[in-house]
Amino acid sequence: MVSQSAGSDLGARTDSFPVDDGRRLGQGIGCLVVGAVPTVVGVMLSAAYVANANSSGFSPLPGAILGLGLVLLFFGGLRLTQRLTRPDERFDLHEHGFVHRTSRGERAIRWADVAKVRHLGSYRDGGLAHSFGVDYRCVVELRDKSKIRFDTLTDRADVLGSKIDRHTSPQP
Repeated sequence: MVSQSAGSDLGARTDSFPVDDGRRLGQGIGCLVVGAVPTVVGVMLSAAYVANANSSGFSPLPGAILGLGLVLLFFGGLRLTQRLTRPDERFDLHEHGFVHRTSRGERAIRWADVAKVRHLGSYRDGGLAHSFGVDYRCVVELRDKSKIRFDTLTDRADVLGSKIDRHTSPQP
């Protein structure tokens, strides 16, 4: 991490893209609470199936319910971890690069330091995938092999990804 004046040598700030920490927190708590129910039910059904192992027949139901619960618990834990490790996250675009800011510090990246920009998925305003921030994700790979990731919990994430890509792609 660099000092508070990280963006000063990158020129004037041209745009800012904050991350919605409230949605991260809400998704984390919500998924943990909702995921606990199918996890408990799935464990109880699995235990009942094991106890009744001599009967004929097979049902994927206990595994499916348990799997759903575990996925929700994982996603909730991931969102809470993101909220705790990257509070007040924001991306500021400047003339000669961008700054990735959190309340823990900031990191200035020059356009020349970006090796590759990968766009994953497509931005769809509205819908369940968008509300969870998983419809569009962007991975910015730097020349030092580190990566910066953001998704649609970042305001106008598709615009941010496109602008970084436009500034760092070779021009014809």
